[in-house]
Amino acid sequence: MELISVTKRSKDLPAIKKLYKHAFPKAERVPFRLLVNKAAPDKADFWALHDDGKLIGMAYAIKAQGLAYLYFFAIDKALRGKGYGSHALETLKDRYADGRFFLALETLDESAQNYDYRVRRHEFYKRCGFTDLPLKIKEATVVFAAMGVGGEIQPPEYRDMMSNYLGERYMKKIDPKMF
Repeated sequence: MELISVTKRSKDLPAIKKLYKHAFPKAERVPFRLLVNKAAPDKADFWALHDDGKLIGMAYAIKAQGLAYLYFFAIDKALRGKGYGSHALETLKDRYADGRFFLALETLDESAQNYDYRVRRHEFYKRCGFTDLPLKIKEATVVFAAMGVGGEIQPPEYRDMMSNYLGERYMKKIDPKMF
């Protein structure tokens, strides 16, 4: 598995944008240009996931000192169930092994139409070594559960990381909270 940095000039950018729009519901997405523009060594890593030279997915991690938040992670729908996701997560965990690495995912709400899918996703992350964190994350109007490796995350750390990443304009729009 190879992590290739995504920039405005990346040949994979159109395919990654298409994957991003298909993999995440509109309520969970931020403007794609924000992802591209905010990717910088001190704020966020935007990765094209490649296997043998083939684009298989994308990952986006927001960073702060000792903390990495897997903000977006997706494997091409046609390639799911073939081990690429777990291999990609192992590669990402290795990349961010010097600190705490966490993600947000749908809550296990039994009344949700896609409850079975939520359970499968939760179990997938557990199999990949992530554990449930006693936290919720709210971004815009969506509330997520949190899972991670490497230790606990405190709400002020999350808030500071997101403020540094988003800046004042997007902080007001997205209004991220951890509780």
